[in-house]
Amino acid sequence: MKASHCQPKQAKLSDVLIRYVVSLGLVLASAGLGIIVAFSLLHPPASGTLLHLPAPRKAAAAPRSNASPKKQGTAKPLSLKRTQRLEAQQRSKRLGLGSYYAAGKLLAGDVHPEWLKEAKAHAGIPSDLNWPVPKGWFGRGYASGKGHYHLAIDIGAPWGTGVVASADGLVAYAGHEIRGFGHMVILVHANGWVTMYAHNAKLRVQAGELVRRGDLIAYVGSTGISRGPHVHYEFIHKGRNCDPTPWFRDAPPHPKLVKSKLHRQMHCRPRRKYPRR
Repeated sequence: MKASHCQPKQAKLSDVLIRYVVSLGLVLASAGLGIIVAFSLLHPPASGTLLHLPAPRKAAAAPRSNASPKKQGTAKPLSLKRTQRLEAQQRSKRLGLGSYYAAGKLLAGDVHPEWLKEAKAHAGIPSDLNWPVPKGWFGRGYASGKGHYHLAIDIGAPWGTGVVASADGLVAYAGHEIRGFGHMVILVHANGWVTMYAHNAKLRVQAGELVRRGDLIAYVGSTGISRGPHVHYEFIHKGRNCDPTPWFRDAPPHPKLVKSKLHRQMHCRPRRKYPRR
């Protein structure tokens, strides 16, 4: 685009250049008066000459940056996830969670009063349980096997399927130190219940962490003594292993599960006090 300017009498050429932000050479060239600066200074255009002024060039925009300017002397804030991890580590250390000893106590049904107090302070008291593998199926029932030794239920699912917390609770153990169970998570719930999830491929929580019902805690695997991908799920109450099937709110269709729901009672058996390493 070009702009036209008629230079009035008594108007200086320098005023035109400043007003329209153009160079002298471009003005003279557009007026057909040559582009030699020295000549143009000696022979400026006469008053009343129509000058065609080229449009001024726009300054290049500064590159945008999504990063906010850094302030000197200020510490970078911790992310929520990292803050929660640090809190979980401190809680685990303070309460003595996450050890082989803690896992043994819990599997024997011995819940330390401080662990229960911590669970009550941050979680609601459950009245039922979520099915721990939403995409899993009922595999093996409670008190099955020779001599009714299997005081748990097995839930089958493809490798890597998500395992969730059955209710709000405190992660009291997350590791693989207990012989036969592979990667295992143990939760303490506010009413004294203890739930255990074993044979996982990978864990998503750590000891001392607080979880909500339905939170992802692990992925289905076949670690430890296992014949295929599944979750070995134990439900412990008052020092005894109990049948969890009557307490599931969203279990998949299965004859044994339907029958159990009709009679919501605690069916429990004692287990060995401490697991073997």
